[in-house]
Amino acid sequence: MIKIYLVFLFSLFYQFSFSQDNKLAFYIEETAVSGKKLDIYSYLDNMVPQSGPEICKSTWDFFHFRVTLQGKIDSVRYYGGLRKEVEKKIIANIYSTEGHWKISKENASESCWFIFPYFDFGGIFPESFQCTAADKAVQEVLFEYSFQLVKISHTLQGTQSILLKPSMNGGRLIKL
Repeated sequence: MIKIYLVFLFSLFYQFSFSQDNKLAFYIEETAVSGKKLDIYSYLDNMVPQSGPEICKSTWDFFHFRVTLQGKIDSVRYYGGLRKEVEKKIIANIYSTEGHWKISKENASESCWFIFPYFDFGGIFPESFQCTAADKAVQEVLFEYSFQLVKISHTLQGTQSILLKPSMNGGRLIKL
């Protein structure tokens, strides 16, 4: 059951999260390269190393990058939550989008920031007896979190909407 859910989640995430609408000032037009259509997600996820089957630990990061009016990437930020080889490949992939950006001058500001959330749930499904209870719990929470981001992305797609920062209460946070 979880495998079907994972396939469903990934197909939704990939389809909605990074498909772009020509109404945006900055977008990547689907182009044919080597007989394949490449959209923004195809660039960003191209050949990123996956976790091996022995990995239970889930990891994630958010890559922020800025595209200028000239279609150049002038800034990349991330927090360092992934394996180094994964981070290096995603950063290289971000830079590989240069020259493929279509910019509508009438709607464009000087630059546009993009945020690419990347999740690696590990190579083992949470029900595996090999994973610790803590790893299973993190995997399940992260999976649900990523699914919520898919829904948010779908809701905001093609709209003039702003995602507000979350309210953070309880746990380690004490409001004075």
